[in-house]
This record gives sequence, structure tokens and C-alpha cells, in this order.
Amino acid sequence: MSLREAGGFVVGSSCYTAFSNLVGYSCYTAFSNLVGYSCYTAFSNLVGYSCYTAFSNLVGYSCKTAFSNLSADTTALSHTVTGLKPNTMYEFAVMVTKGRKSSTWSMTAHATTYEAAPSSAPKDLTVISREGRPRAILISWQPPMEANGRVMGYILYYTLDKNMPIDDWVMESISGDRLTHQVMDLNLDTVYYFRIQAKNAKGVGPLSDPIHFRTNKGMG
Repeated sequence: MSLREAGGFVVGSSCYTAFSNLVGYSCYTAFSNLVGYSCYTAFSNLVGYSCYTAFSNLVGYSCKTAFSNLSADTTALSHTVTGLKPNTMYEFAVMVTKGRKSSTWSMTAHATTYEAAPSSAPKDLTVISREGRPRAILISWQPPMEANGRVMGYILYYTLDKNMPIDDWVMESISGDRLTHQVMDLNLDTVYYFRIQAKNAKGVGPLSDPIHFRTNKGMG
């Protein structure tokens, strides 16, 4: 492994093939749109696909696994693998192929892609009232599905007018280990709109869709 880039790797190869991202097909099984091609058969424009362990956030895939259609030019000594998920460990192996003949597999190399800013918003944003505290609400959420790294914090936004630019909403910062937050001193019997986004070392992710909540009327 000679070079690592965000979302991609360069794998040393000479008449070899590098793999990434599993598909759930096993060895000696006909592939999607390719009939009767087995693991030790050269595919249309794909060199040397065969069974070996490779995984993306998955452990224990055995030798009966097919790989995504990536191949290296037979004259190249390196190959750039793109389209990988951020902050994800991959396993790579290469082999020599010539026609229907194949060498044994090389030793495997493991590498993890760099972090990237979250690519999805926190999910399940929910607002509930606090009993006996009509001017306070409790907000809860779940981490984003694609955090792309360790979540270091959340940014909560709320406003009375959902059409205002997001920079004009009230903003509150929350630590990354929290999944609830209390907002106090709100107006009674008033509709508020809420959105939230996650952040990590590489930046902030997208905002959640706005949700609305009407505060209690209070006593009397």
C-alpha cells in the first residue's frame, strides 16, 4: 500500500487485480449480467476476479465471495481504487492471471480511509414538552447513519419562522456524546421549528428536515 487518499487507495500491482466493496455473490456462481463466469475466469474487461476475503465494515467473509468490478492494467505497477467509504477499513489482495490460469493470492494488506464530514443528518429528531415546565422542551435524536468519523458535537437550530435563513435561527451547540437537549425560556402556546446537524473533525454534515412543535399554553 504505497499511497492513501481520502476515499481511495493506490495498490501496488503488476498484472494483478485489486478488489474492494463486497457483492453477495459466491464463487462459481453466475454474476449479474454475466452468465457462467466463475471465480477463476477473466471477465469482460475485468481481469482475474477470484475468491478471497475482502470486507467493508464486515468481518469474516470467507473465500466464497465475489468482488466489485475493479481491475488493474496488466502493465501497471499500481492501481487507484476510488469510490470507497470514508473512515472504513478495507482489505486488499492481488494475484497474477493469465487466461484461465491464476497464481496464489498475495498476502493481504489492510488500510482505513480517512474521515470525512458527515454525509447524512442526525435522524429521529423528536420534541416533547416537560411536565410542569411549560416554557421548556426536551429534544432527542439519533446519530447520523453516515457519520464518516467520530461525532464530536451537534448543532441545534430553532426559530419561529422556518423560512428564515439558517444563519438567523437560534443556535445551540451540544457535545457529541449527548442525544438529548433541553431548551428553556420559550414562549407559551407558540410554534417553533427545529433542525439539527452533526459535526466531526472534518466538518459539519447536512441539516435534518425541520420539525415543528407548539409549546404548552401554561396555567390559566
